[in-house]
Amino acid sequence: MKIHAFKPFTVFGITLGAVLFVHGLKATAQGNDSEPAPVLFEVSGGNMPAEQVRTDEFSTLFNKNNFKKTAPTRAEWEEYLDLYVKFKLKVREAVRLGMDTTTRFRDELQGYRNQLAQPYLRDKETGKFLLEQAYERSQLEVRAAHIMVRVEETASPADSLAAYQKALALRQDIVDGKDFSEWAKAKSDDPSAGDNGGDLGYFSVFRMIYPFEEMAFTTPVGMLSPVFRTQYGYHFLKVIDRRKARGEVRVAHLLIKSPATDNDTLKAQAKAKVDALMAKLKAGESFEALVKQHSEDPSTSDKGGVLPFFGTGRMIPDFEEAAFGLAQDGDLSAPVQTPYGWHILKRIELRPVPGFEQAKGDLELKIARDTRANQNTENLIVKLKAEYQFTENKEALEAVFNSVVDSLYRKLEWKAPSAWAMKAAPVTGMPNASPKKKPAPKAPKAKEAQAKLQHRLLPLP
Repeated sequence: MKIHAFKPFTVFGITLGAVLFVHGLKATAQGNDSEPAPVLFEVSGGNMPAEQVRTDEFSTLFNKNNFKKTAPTRAEWEEYLDLYVKFKLKVREAVRLGMDTTTRFRDELQGYRNQLAQPYLRDKETGKFLLEQAYERSQLEVRAAHIMVRVEETASPADSLAAYQKALALRQDIVDGKDFSEWAKAKSDDPSAGDNGGDLGYFSVFRMIYPFEEMAFTTPVGMLSPVFRTQYGYHFLKVIDRRKARGEVRVAHLLIKSPATDNDTLKAQAKAKVDALMAKLKAGESFEALVKQHSEDPSTSDKGGVLPFFGTGRMIPDFEEAAFGLAQDGDLSAPVQTPYGWHILKRIELRPVPGFEQAKGDLELKIARDTRANQNTENLIVKLKAEYQFTENKEALEAVFNSVVDSLYRKLEWKAPSAWAMKAAPVTGMPNASPKKKPAPKAPKAKEAQAKLQHRLLPLP
């Protein structure tokens, strides 16, 4: 290693005999913990304290990186020692140059520390429970309807209480005999409820945020759940049905567009066209050839109409039911109407729900990305507090809190000073032109708002 314009680093104390002696020292070092292992070499220079590397440290690192099942050779010991010395010199040079003080380095190092710490911040029993729970729920699909009272996560205690009491009152109305669907259309803050009466259709594990999923899977069929909180507000739900999961299906489709905005003549023409194509298929013509010639889905027409695998809740209900209703690979559906037009489906493959061992890796990954993973850390903290007899001095904590948080912040009334407000940037390339005001967004139509909350309730990817 080349050293720049300063007293060179020195490495001394290395002998070939010492290198080969490391392997024999392992047993001695393990048998006598009171005495430190012999010094293998020392690195000094650069106006920094000397660093000693002992034989047990070197031996541990060598064996950790030696994946051969046979005993290491003399040449392998020498090669690894040479690499390790160079590594120590490079680290020392980097420290001398201050590379360990850069923001980029510190951020990267903190990322590694956080990654290494994760396994120690999880409660194994909770992790096992969440994995088994996710697998059990993956075997089922729940159909539920809900009523929501919207309230922001950052709402004041008074606003939160008002929303909670409103949700309780609406739930009591259902208990007293109000029709759930009609009451959802009239009272729910879910914009899709006006069309679907709060009915979210069937869904399985990970399709909704965890608090919502928890209530849906633990409430008996036909019963109302308690009022519960999510990041969107207060909800209560009614479980309509529960069935075995259907797995995933892959289909190809032929689309003849017929949107709701078409007039009656265009709609009739589209229906006549899809019926004619269905007759050709029944007469034995190739599905793939007809898709290529006539399908109006540009993303699949050159691929035989084939779509990716999908499960419950991923497609428009009528399309989904037709797909899962096909009994065998190769079966064709009757024409199916959706808001996009008319479809003829062909089943390509049905993939059943995987077994535990097959699903385990995917479930663990989804759990780690989901908010339910927070239970791992929370339960571990509870156990550690009990183990180490943790107690909280609430009076002292309140005193500290009061010393740093004023009444405005507590009441959520604090606002940034007006001087902090960002000024609009001038429009470039247009002298004396003022920025055009954007038109106010139009209220979403009922059809466009349908299932909007369901999308919001989905977990982040």
